[in-house]
Amino acid sequence: MDDKSKKQEIVVRIICVILSFGLWLYVSNVENTTREYKFDKVPVEILNTDILKTDYKLALVPNQNFTVTLNLEGPQNDVYRVTRDQFKIVANLKNYVLKKGLNEIPVEIVNSPSNININKKNTGVLKVKILLDEYAEKKMPIKSDIKPITQQGIYAGIPDVTPATATVSGPKEYVNKVKVLSVSGEVQNVNKNMDITLPIVAVDENNKPLQEVKVEPEVAAVSIKVNKGKSVPINVVTTGKAKEGITINSIVSVPDKVELIGDDSILDNISKIDTEPLDISKITEGGEVSIGVSIPKNVKINLQGNKVKVKIALVSTITKQFEVPVTLQGLDTTLDCKLDVQKVTVSLRGEESVINSIKNEDIKAELNLQGKKEGDYVIAPNITSEKLNNVKLTGTVPDKVKVNIVKKQ
Repeated sequence: MDDKSKKQEIVVRIICVILSFGLWLYVSNVENTTREYKFDKVPVEILNTDILKTDYKLALVPNQNFTVTLNLEGPQNDVYRVTRDQFKIVANLKNYVLKKGLNEIPVEIVNSPSNININKKNTGVLKVKILLDEYAEKKMPIKSDIKPITQQGIYAGIPDVTPATATVSGPKEYVNKVKVLSVSGEVQNVNKNMDITLPIVAVDENNKPLQEVKVEPEVAAVSIKVNKGKSVPINVVTTGKAKEGITINSIVSVPDKVELIGDDSILDNISKIDTEPLDISKITEGGEVSIGVSIPKNVKINLQGNKVKVKIALVSTITKQFEVPVTLQGLDTTLDCKLDVQKVTVSLRGEESVINSIKNEDIKAELNLQGKKEGDYVIAPNITSEKLNNVKLTGTVPDKVKVNIVKKQ
């Protein structure tokens, strides 16, 4: 085929396409033939749902889409241009007997485009499917989980929630899933008394909100009262006397201060908080004990369990022996004497640091021979020291010394 023939063939094809397109435009715009069109997901409005509860003790199962499919018939251009909002279709529950489970309710077409026909030959009576469950309701207490966020030095009391109970209702399956009616959330910038409303939310065992039920009332009134605080020291009150051999070094409260919450007129007269009495006669070792505090009337304290820990530290005590030379006092200058021992062992008990600071030469073991004449005597040495004020003499070995007094040769 030569080039001329090829060009002629291409021209013929182009002309055919143009003619075909023109014919299509003619048919579409001039002839506008009648077409059938299946139009789905057309919404249906359910009327008189209130009779479900009053007449049947039933409820709509949530999350249902009430729609029907229409067979439309009309001019091609019009059929393909319809939108769902051009139709109003209703299902009136008042006209039918209802039951738990699946119900198929006939629908009524109230409004539709005037240039469109709805062909019912192949579909029969149009119906919408409605799933119903038993209606249930129960009254439950409202749990408050409100967290007021205050400024430093301001303290919020426990929020007061009104009412104390609410009624949850709806399909039985979902009402039975409700475990708690909760009023919760953080309330920011609470620096004065506040009255607000918060929604009452039904939640399941996993603390997940259940939107499928109705709560009446929907909101709760929340009243938050605030007070200024005051920090005061904690005074540990003690009774009794420490046991023999027990020396207490310190008794300290943890924490050593506590925040008081109340009216200024009351707080101004409080300078400290006393603990319950601690009987130190029962203390045998150091450590911690938990004791309560005395709370003034009309005052709240910011203290877990209204108790404090009291740390008790004991002094470490030891007993130590000292070898002390025996010295004589008051012996007549014309007399002489002999002792059966030249030294005695002195036992002292006290704080470890004090005992360790004492040396042998700090202690005296004196025999008082004032007025004694020739003869044999048994005399207890007098133990003295400037450092015995804070220690205890527990013994002297021997506790008595034999003395033989004779005239000097």
